[in-house]
Amino acid sequence: MQLFRVYGHGIDNNHFHILIYDRWGEIIFETFNYQHGWDGKIKNGKFAPNGVYTWLVTFRDIQQNQHQKSGTVTLIR
Repeated sequence: MQLFRVYGHGIDNNHFHILIYDRWGEIIFETFNYQHGWDGKIKNGKFAPNGVYTWLVTFRDIQQNQHQKSGTVTLIR
């Protein structure tokens, strides 16, 4: 099984938050754990349909600087 995760150096796991949205802007995945990735399932435990999803991550680095990044991930089975 593949997971979608954010990778980086110097990320403070105590100040990490990622959200994944569907095309209607509904949050379908959320975690505050840097090590936890998205497996393609939505909140009801079913697999999300193939498509493009938007992600937003907010985190602090080890110098306590706040960062926010976003992008898209394409889900294909």
